[in-house]
Amino acid sequence: MSILTPSMFVGKFAISKAYGDGNSKLQEYIDHYETKYLNELFGAELCTLFLAGYSSVEIYEVLFDAFAYDSPCKGVVISEGIETMLKGFILAHYSREDLGTSTAQGKIMLSTEGGEKISDNYDFVFTVYNQAITTYNAIIQRIKDNSTDYPEFKGKAKELSYFI
Repeated sequence: MSILTPSMFVGKFAISKAYGDGNSKLQEYIDHYETKYLNELFGAELCTLFLAGYSSVEIYEVLFDAFAYDSPCKGVVISEGIETMLKGFILAHYSREDLGTSTAQGKIMLSTEGGEKISDNYDFVFTVYNQAITTYNAIIQRIKDNSTDYPEFKGKAKELSYFI
């Protein structure tokens, strides 16, 4: 069961799905990266518990939704919520890895007719990825500050990145 669906990638997280397989390609990214990042965030055991109860168990709902609070260790901690975090990670990977179209002659980049491809795509990718990292680490801090509620926690914090 996925938290995200391709239809959720709108607005700030919009991904062009102009070609026939756009949704299925995006679903592949969701299936791969959603599980990866949730397991890294929580550890395998807590991830399983979280996925079973994120919409009905209060200690998991708190992590799922956006929050801001004063941490005794880190000051103000702000999370944009797990959906936003996952959309950021998936958008960053999709934008970075899906730069061309596979053909019989190899991977090619289509040329545009009425415009020019922006050259700072990597800055965008890192910005979105690092915003997701900030929420990821905020969720970990919330778990650490309430460790008695999450004894199965085995996740690890992540550093901001300049490459993916």
